[in-house]
Amino acid sequence: MTECPHCNHVMDDGARFCSQCGKNLKRTPEQNSTAKRSWLPIITPFIMLVVMGVALYFVYDYQKDVNTEVVAMKKEAEQEALAGEYRKAEKLLVGAIDRRPQIEALQQELGSVQEALTWDKELEAVGQWIEEGSLKKASEKLTAIQESLRQEDSRLLVTLIPKMNEMDSRLTLKEINQELSKVTNVDELAGKLNTLSGLNLEEASKVRDKIFEKIVNQSTKKAEAAAGEKRYAEAIAIIDQGGCSMFPMMKN
Repeated sequence: MTECPHCNHVMDDGARFCSQCGKNLKRTPEQNSTAKRSWLPIITPFIMLVVMGVALYFVYDYQKDVNTEVVAMKKEAEQEALAGEYRKAEKLLVGAIDRRPQIEALQQELGSVQEALTWDKELEAVGQWIEEGSLKKASEKLTAIQESLRQEDSRLLVTLIPKMNEMDSRLTLKEINQELSKVTNVDELAGKLNTLSGLNLEEASKVRDKIFEKIVNQSTKKAEAAAGEKRYAEAIAIIDQGGCSMFPMMKN
């Protein structure tokens, strides 16, 4: 049995028109639209949930990639800083902070790198003064830097020690080279040679050769003077002294 949707009159199944009101029993397009619209309140929230879920997944995936990138940049920055490449380390950390500005550890790391960079510039200035011959100024500045860094408790600042040692060696070498013109005593010249033995610089070999030459010249002059006065034993002793002064260095 079929009930008319318009007047509720009951009829036989299969009837196309109502025998009571004569209305068409088939569903009209408007009814179909109404039926479809009746599903919208159920479907719409579901679609929204799916869309939000997909969006959240992509956001999470993006953030995960950013975190991975930031960690890699921080690690590379640490390696560059420990190798003394402070500019490269600074650039990497600035890039990492741009991506994750809320991470305090990155800010602290950048501060340490910039501090090391400042000290590195100070050492560069010392090197410039050494080249210019302003040795007193360079010595005072280098001593001040060494004292300051001894009071710092930073693993990164330890990387400046090799450069400080190099500046100290260059300063010592320059001082010896300047003093050579005033030194005539063979024992004093031997002391300069001994000081040079601890310097691992290419320029040290040139200064060493100058000292060797000066020891030979001084010894020869004194020996000739002693021999001219027939003090042959003294002349031989002078030559031996000069040879002994150079021999330890020549062995090295």
